[in-house]
Formats: sequence, C-alpha cells, structure tokens
Amino acid sequence: MIANSLMSKGKVGLFGLIERSANLKSARMFVGLEVLLTAISAILYHSVPELEAIVFFMGFSIVLLIISIVELIIINKREGVGKYLKWIIGIGFVISAVTTTSTMGVGGSILFVFPMVLSVQYCSVLFSIFMSVITIGGSFIPLLLTSFLSFYDLNVVKLYPGSVITVTTTLESALTPEIIDVAGTKINELLAIFLPAILFLVIIAFVICVITHAFRSYLLEQYRMYQNTRE
Repeated sequence: MIANSLMSKGKVGLFGLIERSANLKSARMFVGLEVLLTAISAILYHSVPELEAIVFFMGFSIVLLIISIVELIIINKREGVGKYLKWIIGIGFVISAVTTTSTMGVGGSILFVFPMVLSVQYCSVLFSIFMSVITIGGSFIPLLLTSFLSFYDLNVVKLYPGSVITVTTTLESALTPEIIDVAGTKINELLAIFLPAILFLVIIAFVICVITHAFRSYLLEQYRMYQNTRE
C-alpha cells in the first residue's frame, strides 16, 4: 500500500508529487538518450562523412543534447515543478525520434516507443493519449524528410528503368536524384516500412493508455482506502 505520508497530501498533492518525480526522471533520460544519439551520429559521420543526412543527424543531435542539458538544469532548480514541463519533455523525445528515423530509417523508429512508455509514469490518461497522438503523427514526418535529405532505405529504393549506378565510394552516395523514382520509392517506404511501424505504434499506444488508466485507478483506490481508515 502507498505510504500514509504520501496519501496524507491529498489526491491533488499525490499526483503532483508523482509528476515532479516523473519530470526529473524523464529529463535525465532525455539527456542520456541525446548523449547516446550524438555519439552514434559522430561514429556514422566518421564512417560516411559525404552523406548529408548524417551531417543533419549529427547537427540536430548536438542541438537537442544542448537543449536537454539546459532543460535538466532548469528542472533540477525547480525541483520538477512546472505546469508545462512534461509536455515539453515529451515533445522533445518525439523530435529526437523524428530526426533519428529520418536518417537511420526504420532502425530508428523504435525511439517512437519511448515517449509513450515514459508517459505511464505520470499516471495521467490525458497525457498518455496526447503523447500517443503526437508520437503516431510524428512518425509520418520521416517519410517526408527523407525526400529533402536524399536518404533512402536501400531495401525499398525504386530506380527508373535503364538506370546505371556508378559506385565510387558508397552505394548510398551513388543513388542520385536523377536515377531514383522518388514517387515509387515513397510508396514502397510507406507500404513496406512506415505502415507496419505505425500499426505497431498504434497497438503500443492502446496498451499504454490501458496500463495508465489501470495504474491511476489503483492509486485512486488506495487513496479512497486511506481516506476510509481516517474516518
């Protein structure tokens, strides 16, 4: 059973403490994630520096790392208190997943699960639904960004008939816009990569919302039991 000292703060105080603790944990995890992604981007840049997508990934990872550190400092000073902190942290995780998936392809899409899973610790069904919606919506963005970054998954690239590929350094750099059927490639990406990934995220979102509701109901039941013992 939840400790009496926690329950004695009232229902509003109880969930307020939970949110403060969750903000601090999420902010630390955000910094850790960006440190990892920045290190990965640096390794990729060292391996294939000619790919513009990798430069974009590394630059954005560094920017998000700086933002996450500043955010953590502010949250620590405020001891996790802030009306909009959880929303800002959640959106930060989604942006990080978008930039990673845009350059690493379907391999980075697993990061979209992070924001939804982290939302459970807030015990707020509304917040879990919000994170699920923006996460699933954000998962469509890489499909658009890959066109601008000229970065395509080699498993789904469609070339124009009669195209000749001349490889000088890497296969990725040899796939120029002149020989790529962008529309066909986008359809392949959508059907073979993004739709299955989005379906997976929808299932995860449903499970997350159910778990959050159950967890919140459990806490409220514990609170009611505590109130009954005091009467």
